[in-house]
Amino acid sequence: MVLAGIIFIIEQNYIPFEHAMKYPFVICFAVMGIVSNGQTGTITDTVRCRNNALYNYALYLPANYRTTSQWPVIFIFDPAARGTLEVRCFRKAAARYGYILICSNNAKNNLPADDLKDIINSMLEDTEARYTIDPNRIYTSGFSGGSRVAALLALENKNIAGIIGCGAGLPVKISNYAAPSFYYIGIVGDQDMNYLEMVDLLNQMNKLGIAGQLKIFEGAMNGRLLNYFRIYLLIHP
Repeated sequence: MVLAGIIFIIEQNYIPFEHAMKYPFVICFAVMGIVSNGQTGTITDTVRCRNNALYNYALYLPANYRTTSQWPVIFIFDPAARGTLEVRCFRKAAARYGYILICSNNAKNNLPADDLKDIINSMLEDTEARYTIDPNRIYTSGFSGGSRVAALLALENKNIAGIIGCGAGLPVKISNYAAPSFYYIGIVGDQDMNYLEMVDLLNQMNKLGIAGQLKIFEGAMNGRLLNYFRIYLLIHP
């Protein structure tokens, strides 16, 4: 079983088997690489940023992830920095459609703006260096305060293709920015505290000619419906 595991790790890192057997230290580096970058097909609770070890994120890599291909990614933000919880919400859909999932374990509500910016930049730099991400299929998502962070990142980064905003809109007036190129999907219950805000946001976007839609369901936000709608962008990339 141990040998089979080593062979699997070698193959995942595209190291010729005969080369690895000739130079045993290569096996060690291959194993270390899998541990530090996250295992495929499962959720890794903590991946520390190489550029700042104070920051880390939860990660999901599809089972068939290979560095020889580019992969779509969703950067997720939770108001309480619960990285693993948020990644778990998307995992089944991400496994089916081949998405990388990344959620900060540090970004959360009520942080100073400079600290939040530093956390996000460190995460973006680290993931760009570690994983082969498709630059045309980068998405953001979040719940409540995390939704605002996801939207702000998209407004300030022209590489973001789409947003899934759950239960909250934007942290600023969208008219303050040049017309963005991303696609926005809002999700809210008609009894949620931010319901009217999100309806107003959609009206503003329509007036500005920004592509988007709002998914409204009866009642307040709940986990079952939220998790169902969260896969919408994955189903309609």
